Amino acid sequence: MKKKWNILFIWATLMLNGISADAHNAKYYMYIPNKQNVPVGVTVPTALGFVFILKSDKHPDFATAINRYYPTAFEQAFPNAVTDWLRDVYQIECDSIYMESDGLYSDNQKKNKYSMPFDRMITSRFKKIVPLITKLGTPRIPEDPTEIEGFYFPLLNETNRWNNLKERHEEGKWTYIYQLEGDTLIDGRKYRKLYHTVDKQAKNWHKRGYLYEDIGQKKVWYRPAWGDRDGLLYNFDVAEKDTFYTMGRIFYSLETPNTVDWNYDSIRHIVKKVDTVKISHKDHRRITLESTLITPLGSYHRSFENVWIEGIGSTNGLFSLYVYLPGSPSEELLAFYQDDKLIYQSPKYDNVFIWETVGNKLIRNDTQVFVLPDGRTLHIGDEGTNRSVRVYSMHGTEVFRQTVAPYTTTLALPAIPSGVYIITVRSEGKSISQKIVVK
Repeated sequence: MKKKWNILFIWATLMLNGISADAHNAKYYMYIPNKQNVPVGVTVPTALGFVFILKSDKHPDFATAINRYYPTAFEQAFPNAVTDWLRDVYQIECDSIYMESDGLYSDNQKKNKYSMPFDRMITSRFKKIVPLITKLGTPRIPEDPTEIEGFYFPLLNETNRWNNLKERHEEGKWTYIYQLEGDTLIDGRKYRKLYHTVDKQAKNWHKRGYLYEDIGQKKVWYRPAWGDRDGLLYNFDVAEKDTFYTMGRIFYSLETPNTVDWNYDSIRHIVKKVDTVKISHKDHRRITLESTLITPLGSYHRSFENVWIEGIGSTNGLFSLYVYLPGSPSEELLAFYQDDKLIYQSPKYDNVFIWETVGNKLIRNDTQVFVLPDGRTLHIGDEGTNRSVRVYSMHGTEVFRQTVAPYTTTLALPAIPSGVYIITVRSEGKSISQKIVVK
């Protein structure tokens, strides 16, 4: 899946060539996610000869701080890496400790003079620029960067693919495939574009939204394709007994009638356990959560078990869907691929793609229509086209009509009496009609 880098061989070669003769000389990996923050190595003439230094027009203080440690080399560590974030890892060779000039001290004072380890200086002063740094050579040089102690497996990699199984007992089961394809800049941040399809041949993709990951914070944010705001989707930087909140799904907007919005802090998580699970011969951090859905105004609460695996996501599906009640729509991670190789498969199923719908025709392959358990919210799929929604009484009288914007998944029903109605959804010349029960 990934190319192996024999760091031990490289380090031994440098030692034999005398590059690391200084007892304080060391080698580091530095993760610098933003290209504009990367300094440039140059050789400049001085009275003592040519000297290698780092320069940065955007962050001169960053370059100056590094130059105090007398760097001798700075370069991209893995320029041909398949895993995209590794291409933002840089290798620097410099003194591991910065000490003030020996001339300022007598022989008896030198042992007490001020010093600052390079990695501590970087993480304390320039954490936003260099969120991750690791020193190589002690106590063990890993063959693969993913074996470094405390290594974080990023969730967003351009070759990742998630097969999510959605199920509703009276409707059946169907599989959504999610995939990252390209990136875009939004407010100065680089977001991954997220697409989905229900095609077993992985064709007919529709844009779902955008994902942004901060590897230093170990967090992932999501922005819907039609949205103008991010919501926290994952936070892997947690410990047992921690409590935190993430975004839920679309809810009916209480502020603006006949519109929908995301409830950005609608799922509360309590960390019950943190351990590891071996996947593809590597230990991935696993977080077991007690997650609780909180609807607007706190009118509805329901807890469910949630398991997150670092580098893969939630076993409840990429979007970590909550479950309303037994028999209501649920979601599960069916399979996870990287570089077209199967990395994870749900132990509950033998297949990686399931499509078993019953009793309901589809406008397109990904449209399902049903009423949520609250009896007043209508699920109408999440197609990327406008749809016309009409509700009729059993006598044929139209009681509600609305055009729904692309990617809208739910719609609040109007204040109509409880009872049985007929709903018709039209899109792209096709339609679906069925009975619904309004409570």
